[in-house]
Amino acid sequence: MKPLLVSFKDIPDKGIPQTSVTGYNGFPSARTFVRDDPHWQLSDTLSWTRSKHTLNMGFNYLHYHTGNTDLSSQGGTLNFSNTSAGPTSGYAMADLLLGLPSSTSNTPYRYRNDVNLDNVSAFVQDDFKLSTRLVLNLGLRWEVNTPITDDNHRLTNFDPAKGIPVTQADPAANAPFGTPVVGFGKRPYNFDWKDLAPRLGFSWQPTHGGKTVIRGGAGTFYTTYSLNNGLGGLFAGYPFQTTYTYTASVAAPISLLNPFSGTATTSNSLNGAEMNFKNARTYQWSLGVQREVPGGMIADATYFASVSNHVQGTRNINQPAPGPGTPAQVNARRPYPAYGTINMYQWDRNASFQSLQTKLQKRYGNGLSFLATYMFSHNIDNSGTPSNQNNLRTSRGSSSTDVRHRFVASPVYEFPFGPGRKYLTSGIASKIVGGWQISALIQSQTGNPMTPSLSGNFSNSGATNDRPDVYGNPNTNAPHTREKWFDTSVFLPLRPASGAAGATYSFGNAGKGIIQSPGLNSTDVSLVRSFAVKEAMKIQFRGEFFNVFNHTNFNFPNVQADNASFGTISSAGDPRQIQLALKILF
Repeated sequence: MKPLLVSFKDIPDKGIPQTSVTGYNGFPSARTFVRDDPHWQLSDTLSWTRSKHTLNMGFNYLHYHTGNTDLSSQGGTLNFSNTSAGPTSGYAMADLLLGLPSSTSNTPYRYRNDVNLDNVSAFVQDDFKLSTRLVLNLGLRWEVNTPITDDNHRLTNFDPAKGIPVTQADPAANAPFGTPVVGFGKRPYNFDWKDLAPRLGFSWQPTHGGKTVIRGGAGTFYTTYSLNNGLGGLFAGYPFQTTYTYTASVAAPISLLNPFSGTATTSNSLNGAEMNFKNARTYQWSLGVQREVPGGMIADATYFASVSNHVQGTRNINQPAPGPGTPAQVNARRPYPAYGTINMYQWDRNASFQSLQTKLQKRYGNGLSFLATYMFSHNIDNSGTPSNQNNLRTSRGSSSTDVRHRFVASPVYEFPFGPGRKYLTSGIASKIVGGWQISALIQSQTGNPMTPSLSGNFSNSGATNDRPDVYGNPNTNAPHTREKWFDTSVFLPLRPASGAAGATYSFGNAGKGIIQSPGLNSTDVSLVRSFAVKEAMKIQFRGEFFNVFNHTNFNFPNVQADNASFGTISSAGDPRQIQLALKILF
């Protein structure tokens, strides 16, 4: 059979197709990407001091723009598989050489986005010095993040009430396929005008000339959105762009002379945003006391907490209920059967953080200084993607970044030997043992919460992150060994995957963050000595010892319940490492 050559006459300047070959790495696509991000800012601040008041007031106007021409996968995708329904040699690489793709796909899309977002804010703040021992900070800020706009009128959204994708209702929108679409006007979601952010802070010394200071404060803070990363799904989505897939058959093989022709199926993941937009916000408050203690040390203890509301999240509002059935039957269970995944931006995620933060600091004296901190905290959120997209409570739990206990100390000590020191101030001995300094970084912390998962679509709902069933705490009788870090016996025997006999078709009841990963215990030591060569030059010797006690710090365990390595740990952090260095300073 004569090999065929790919013709690009139908895809000018769109890059070569991405090619996948079963059993091989394949070839990535060449991608044309043009982007410009002109931003500008206008701001001014006025300060006025009168009597015990220092007033600051001002405004800030930020304009964000992103111009984006992303050809993405317009070059198309070629798939070579020896298991296709089309003509095949039985070997994927041979099919590549013979020009026999099993399937191809492309997304003919060449629009340019010119998207804008404005952030407008104004503030007033009064630093009120009531007395030499009490200062108040009072402030109020107003802030607005405008909904995004597109100069080219190609923003998209999804109307859940009508069950249809919508574009901008603008005569210049140039609705795709010549079909007028009832749209949403200039902006895909509403303004949030009522974002007032009060601020309050104080600093108080209870006694004259005392060694104690009490500080506290509270405030509201709003988020400025990232155009591309945060809202990019609204830029020229369906119906402005559609992915077409062509599947080969014996009767209708695909030719590389024209790989994107014939009868195609479409798969469109829609994107939308809820109209009732709310700016993400964080409420913070703290109360702390700082005290000078004997020995030239300062002790500090602070309670700090925050709550975040209306954080942006994404939910598939078109997820079918779990249950048996063919792909067609599963699709019929979707709320909107005409479409596949519908990713909807929502402003309903939240998080909370509470902590006790302590610190003991010693100023340099007698050759010793150090800083030691300890924090007890708990971080909870409902971010992430739950298996059941219709129940966000299943994604609420301890955050993956939660560290319940953390201790850090960094002492520095200069040995009392050599010129200008307490001992051996002269002679050969002073030259040998003088001038040495030792420092350390000591860290100890508990592990992070991890969420157990399954690798496949066990619920038969299109989900790819189903969870197992569990009936106990996997940390209670955890062996904490490399072979079994947590108690895997509390997880029910693995239920069969969808389509298999005995399949239960459920999302699983395992909660978020129920497995505790290994913690960290590490001590790094540095030994330094400087030798004067002449007045303007010296040589510094450094000996650095990382993980000096060679403590084994395990990495995360495997938490995929249908994996043979479930509960095991396959790697660890670095062992003890030593490095010596000479540095010339002049």
